[in-house]
Amino acid sequence: MANVLVVDNDEAIRDIVASVLKRGGHEVVKTASHNHAAKLVEKSGYDIVIAELNGMGIPKATRNILSDAAVIMMADYNAAGVALEAMELGAWGYVMKPVSLQQLSLTIDRALEKKRLAASVRNLRRQVMDKYTFRNVVADSEEMRQAVKLAKEASATHDPILITGESGTGKQLFANIIHTASARRRESFIPVNLSCMDQETMERALFGFVSGQRSAKGAIERADRGTLFLNEITNISLETQERLSEFLEYNITSRIGSEEMIYADTRLIAASSADAVRCGEFRTGLLRQLTPVLIHLSPLRERKDDILPLVDHFVRVYSERFGKQIYGISPESLSFFMAYDWGGNVRELKNAVERAVALANEEIISQT
Repeated sequence: MANVLVVDNDEAIRDIVASVLKRGGHEVVKTASHNHAAKLVEKSGYDIVIAELNGMGIPKATRNILSDAAVIMMADYNAAGVALEAMELGAWGYVMKPVSLQQLSLTIDRALEKKRLAASVRNLRRQVMDKYTFRNVVADSEEMRQAVKLAKEASATHDPILITGESGTGKQLFANIIHTASARRRESFIPVNLSCMDQETMERALFGFVSGQRSAKGAIERADRGTLFLNEITNISLETQERLSEFLEYNITSRIGSEEMIYADTRLIAASSADAVRCGEFRTGLLRQLTPVLIHLSPLRERKDDILPLVDHFVRVYSERFGKQIYGISPESLSFFMAYDWGGNVRELKNAVERAVALANEEIISQT
């Protein structure tokens, strides 16, 4: 059920609409004035606002309402153009007068469902933004502080980025954080792992394809206005490098099997755990295009200063996840963590702490 505000200068229409809504279990408030409606919305808030349009354009007060609630417009038949204007401003729907109460009820149900879905999307987006934030990066070592500094600077630009580092050092995490901190945060972040793809699959995944009656967008198109993350960029062939270089130069691409040129405002973040980028196996032009910003994530064995704060961080995370009260690890366990080589880097450390927390029966982890 919803809180509904009905705005119409015709008392009979207000009463009929309100009566139907009340029978449906909704809470209803009525007013004849758009200005009064705006004050009511500002004071109390409503799930749905049903407001009239009189063919004279959209009053300023109604424009204010549009940003605060799910709005359904009631328009005269000769005001269809104004109703379309309302839709462009953000109204959820409109019905024509004389109002079909069945259509109005259906429109309200749809608006409420859209409102619930929009709230769910906002909540998920908020969770993502809370997860992928620079506050969650543990950076006590000088190497990581420098990497975070570069990433923050890069998030304020639209330039391509290359992130290098061994497997498990957090390259995709950094890419996600840069995207979430950027002006593109409300658009898509599309990750593509190139490490296990053959050449044909890779090109179709990146550029899309047209084959007979079938057509599909590639990752470059799907990330339009957002960010494309290409992991293990060194796996692409020279031919694919050339196509990617052309896209980075002109923001123009085409699907495999088609000559139609497609514009995409896609930011590229690439990553590599290999040394091939530094050893000249990449085309010089593409390497230059990818490295306006180059961020290197050192292996964990080379930045021991980060081990203790990482352990503390993961203990908190997994204690909360498993519903346990664990406050740290014993000196003996810490000595093991500090001495271990961590070939799998932060990923291996995280898995080790997760396992230790899951098995722990005391407030201090004493076994690893």
